[in-house]
Amino acid sequence: MDLPLVLNSGSKKTMYTEERSIEINKNGQKLADLKSLFRTKRLVNDLAVGMAVIGFILMLVENELYMHHYTHKSDKASFRIKGCITLTTIILLCLILLYHVLDMKLFLLKNSLTDWFLMITWQRLLWILVEMIICGIHPVPGDYKIDMSALGKSQDLEDEQFEISIDVLLAFPMFLRIYLICRALTLHNSFMKSSSCQVSHFFILL
Repeated sequence: MDLPLVLNSGSKKTMYTEERSIEINKNGQKLADLKSLFRTKRLVNDLAVGMAVIGFILMLVENELYMHHYTHKSDKASFRIKGCITLTTIILLCLILLYHVLDMKLFLLKNSLTDWFLMITWQRLLWILVEMIICGIHPVPGDYKIDMSALGKSQDLEDEQFEISIDVLLAFPMFLRIYLICRALTLHNSFMKSSSCQVSHFFILL
């Protein structure tokens, strides 16, 4: 009478061990997918930093050439340089969108979720919009000027009217792209790549 009970107990233990092994294998695959997504997200951000830096350097080169009277805003050289700035900006905006898509996929996978609508919140959309505006502002090809006025030094003098290139206003916001470098430093932090951090993710999955 005792033998069936022993066999039944051993059978349950074997089934539990197999189920546990399958669960560990699934979690191991999930951890591998998380690491792969994280590397891809980090690579995309690195490319975005590269595009931002290239555009920034081209902006400085174009302004220096103009300030030293080597080129004019209507010259072909200036037009080509600013055309390259526009091209790098378009690529940068695409990379930013891809970065946020990968970030959402990483969050969904980490929390075993499948509904994308959980990630599309107004806070995230607002942050994406802010990033797109910050990284989208750049000097555009062409010679565009705006009228400015300066107050006279005394009440008898009239206000002085003059024109400045719109590139002056469009160039300064490009300094805000530095936040991408800060993000890259975070993603390349040794803790983010350490084995202890990866093991902690594994136990969270378990």
